[in-house]
Order: sequence, then structure tokens, then C-alpha cells
Amino acid sequence: MMRPDRCAEPPRPVSPAAAVIIGVGFCGYPNVRPLHRTTMKVTTDLGMTPAGGRIVGVGAECGCVGLPGPLKAALRDGRSRVRITLAAGGRPCTAI
Repeated sequence: MMRPDRCAEPPRPVSPAAAVIIGVGFCGYPNVRPLHRTTMKVTTDLGMTPAGGRIVGVGAECGCVGLPGPLKAALRDGRSRVRITLAAGGRPCTAI
């Protein structure tokens, strides 16, 4: 799959001063079945139906509206790199 033209620039190096780091807690749920190959979703909803194949967590502490302004600004910048670390049972998994 080709990257869109707006992402054609290589990612810029991130200095620790430029990094925006936040933690958002969320919970598992019996219907969590992360089946989608390229998409994952965390929701502030407290439950979900079995149709939620992209959902990996429920009851998130905040949604997109509640994210800090500096993080939103960084996410809008097409040159930014995003690293997401999920941890469950003390076992972290990181995606960049």
C-alpha cells in the first residue's frame, strides 16, 4: 500500500523536548476481539457488542476531545511519528 502524498516526507527526528507523552487507561471486556488487520480503537464507552472487531479496550479515561492540546497539534503535523504502547498483564507491546 502506498503512503498518501501528504506523508511523503520522511519522519523528522524527535528530541525528548519535542515529545508529547500521555497515558490513557482503559479496560478489557469480554467482547474484545481485535480482528482488524490495520485498525484499532479504544472507546470511552463502558461496553460493546460482538460486532466491535476493531475495539481493543473500553472505558477509556478520555476520548479525542480530552486529549491535551500539544498532542492534538502533534497529531495534525504530518511529519510527526506516533508510538503507541499497550500493556496488559504487565506485558507491553509497542507499535510505531
